[in-house]
Amino acid sequence: NQVDKINKIRDRTRLRHVIITNVLDYTMMAPRNPPEIAGTMQFINLINKTKPNPPKFETNSQEAIACLQYTGGTTGLPKGAMLTHSNIVSNCIATHKWLGAEVKRGKNTGLTNLPLFHIYGQTVCMNILIYNGSTIALNPDPRDQKSLFEIIKATRPSMFPGVPTMYMRLLERDDLEDYAKDLKSIRICNTGAAPMPPEVLKEFEARTGGKILEGYGLTETSPVATTNPVQGERKIGSVGMPISDTELKIVDIDDYTKIIPLGE
Repeated sequence: NQVDKINKIRDRTRLRHVIITNVLDYTMMAPRNPPEIAGTMQFINLINKTKPNPPKFETNSQEAIACLQYTGGTTGLPKGAMLTHSNIVSNCIATHKWLGAEVKRGKNTGLTNLPLFHIYGQTVCMNILIYNGSTIALNPDPRDQKSLFEIIKATRPSMFPGVPTMYMRLLERDDLEDYAKDLKSIRICNTGAAPMPPEVLKEFEARTGGKILEGYGLTETSPVATTNPVQGERKIGSVGMPISDTELKIVDIDDYTKIIPLGE
């Protein structure tokens, strides 16, 4: 409500009169039940009069492409990774199971502050929450940290996936103490895409009482490949262990056929 927003700051300004408008004030609204034109049919009537008759077709979820997910181009030009339905769904389920009992079906709110066109945002911030029946608290502008704090205050999220710079900038804000109690709702944070400074991790965890799980992934793996465990021993500064149903090998950077042994 624009009036409520303005009233909160009116006493701190010299404004005497404020004119409020809305784009809809100047837009002709379509009539709710327009008359049918000869030779046409209203879509709502078509739905009401027709029984569902979906087409029957065979598909292989292991091979059928669900989306062409473009990479960030950090190692060259962006590439379109051909992710199948099985790729996306299996990674969603495996990552969800990795979180274990910390994520209760239908009883969590996840804060989404990453672009959903990116594979990290798509899987960790959207698909997992939908699969779990969780509420998604979406921040329209990830760069607007004030808005982010207000969403945390309003929705009390338990999950907050992010990247290291996001947590760093939040800790640097002058109004951090104003939201100290609200941050205590956060229990699990996933982070990747860049190394997490240990001092940032420890301070953010102290502020929230939650746990930051460092991990690794890439677009081609839909994206989660490894992460630290929620329960048990966690190694700060490490990308963790392979998640369920994931095979991993470390190879020589100069000879990809050579597998590096333990301790190298």
